[in-house]
Parts: sequence; structure tokens; C-alpha cells
Amino acid sequence: MRLSFGTSVRCQDGGFGELADVVVDPATMRLTHLITDPPRSEPRLIPIELAESGEAGAEVTLRCTLAAVEELPSVLEYRNLGSSAPDPPPGPEWDEGVEHVLAMPYDGIGLGQYDGVDATLDVSYDRVPKGSAELRRASSIVTADGRYLGGVEGFGLDESGRITEVILDESHFWSRREVTIPAESVQALATDTVTVGLSSAEVAALPAVRIRRWFGG
Repeated sequence: MRLSFGTSVRCQDGGFGELADVVVDPATMRLTHLITDPPRSEPRLIPIELAESGEAGAEVTLRCTLAAVEELPSVLEYRNLGSSAPDPPPGPEWDEGVEHVLAMPYDGIGLGQYDGVDATLDVSYDRVPKGSAELRRASSIVTADGRYLGGVEGFGLDESGRITEVILDESHFWSRREVTIPAESVQALATDTVTVGLSSAEVAALPAVRIRRWFGG
């Protein structure tokens, strides 16, 4: 199965947004859950067992109805960083995944924060199963010495959901390539970061597909 971020996700009776994030078990390299961005519902934690990829990975189909997906756990939790009250922990069965900035006080005309107003920052974060890592298109792929290679475009999976390859989006203003990195070269998976045991030169030598860029209106 090939999973790419931005791919449409459909239930048996309708669409449920696009693939926005995935949850993986770093210890086993198995992808365990999908997270979508439905327009009229909160993102849900969707077990990979419910999913099957369409032809050439063009669409992900869920073996359930929209109503059944709505019964799955929401991933969203909220926090106000300006509050003096301590934030409750996500729970013994959960870890914090990706964090999202929601709002920040400003003067309404783009000049910055109001004078005399304490800065507060509202954020949400994704609640993922304990010991899991969350990855998305904005997640980084880096070398073992911390050199940035590009973003995560998607994954190849075997029948059990184990990651067989990570697809690197190696983008520049003038060009874009999708590079296939074998799972054996992945050293570590953590929320928002994939670390590979390859140098930049070794990554450049891996199989790649050049994606044509379209400019203009």
C-alpha cells in the first residue's frame, strides 16, 4: 500500500477529508492510525486496519460508514498557554503529538500585539496512543548529524501496516523530486521527525521521481 499526504479518504457512504497525519509505533516501524482533516468534523484516530489504498494510491477507502468513523476517538485537545492553571496530562494511555497554534492577541490591523495586553497563546495538540509518534507532510527527514533533507511525502506499507519505505519530498524553487528511502535506512521515528542513517550524497543516489512544477496562474 502507498499512502501519500493529501490523498482523499472515503468511507462507504461519503468522503471524510484528506490524509493529514499518520501515527506510527517507532519500536516496530508499523503505521497504526490515520488522521484526516474532515471539513465539518473533528479529526479522528482511524485504525489502519480499516483502510485500503486505491489504484496507485489515488484514494484511501475505509471499510466503514461515516457514522462509524464519527464514533472513533477525536485526536484534538486544547490548551491556553496564558492561563495560570496547570494543564491536565493527556492521560495514562496517551501522549502528546503534533501541536497547532490557534490564536494570538493582535491589534486588528497587523501591527502586532495590543499595548499592555499580556500575550496568550491558544494551541491545540493531537492526542496519540502512548509510545506513538505522529508524522505529517510538514515533518522533517534529517540525517543522523541533523542535516535537513526535506519533508515527508508518504509511506509504502506491507500488508501488516509496517513501513517498507519513506517517501522524501525534496523540493526546491526550481525543482521537486520524490525520493524513496528504504525502511532499513531509517534510524529513528519521532513526532515530526524521521532520522535516516544516510548522508546527503547517499540520499541523492536513491531511486527518485522528478515531479514537474507548474508556475503561473
